[in-house]
Amino acid sequence: MEKVADGVYRLGSYWVNFFLIEDGDALTLVDCGLPGYADQLAPALSEFGRKPSDIKAIVLTHTHTDHIGAGPTFVQMTGAPVFVPSGEAAVATGDAKPVNPKGLSSGLLHTSMYRFIGHMISNKGLSKIKFAEVTPFGTDEVLEVPGKPRVVYTPGHSTAHSAFLLEDRKILICGDAMATLDVGSGATGPMVHPFNQDRAQAIKSLDVLEKVTADLLLPGHGEPWRGNVSEAVAKARREVV
Repeated sequence: MEKVADGVYRLGSYWVNFFLIEDGDALTLVDCGLPGYADQLAPALSEFGRKPSDIKAIVLTHTHTDHIGAGPTFVQMTGAPVFVPSGEAAVATGDAKPVNPKGLSSGLLHTSMYRFIGHMISNKGLSKIKFAEVTPFGTDEVLEVPGKPRVVYTPGHSTAHSAFLLEDRKILICGDAMATLDVGSGATGPMVHPFNQDRAQAIKSLDVLEKVTADLLLPGHGEPWRGNVSEAVAKARREVV
């Protein structure tokens, strides 16, 4: 576990991130990583004197396996409700089929992609994940959970992808709306995620991110970006082909 800001912690691996938000005596978990990451949570919590029951909510940026994989285990551990974008709620419960992002085959030109695939397989990333119950949220809500994240609607990578803004801390947890690691090529730095359900829409969602007031960007893949989010967006735009 890595402390990335006061009361915000990063878990996961080189390949995939998920986050804990601390708010007084309570915690919110943002995304859940791969199924194989399930054993990370309890030791991480114990590092700062917390226990699983301190997690009062699990909020999801979207429903791809590398972001929800350990979720059902975390629900069992914590008893916390799961909040998911309303446009992907049926996918989260298994009542609708997920739509895979496009462009994955382009990564097969690089050894990085094979390493990422190996990591996915070894961490059960090909499993079908579903939740017994979820709470859908809309496109511009402040969630009444610890940290009070504001929903920033950023579709494109997935149907209803949503980032979360911690307004009082000026922190944006952006999921896969942007990345600082291309798992396919190994390239680093702010970018549009290389694989998207609708790439044109993902690029358009940069317009939304550009207007966010935050000076720390926490992506689902890659290192935190410290600096104005609009600067990160400008760098991402320069990489768009």
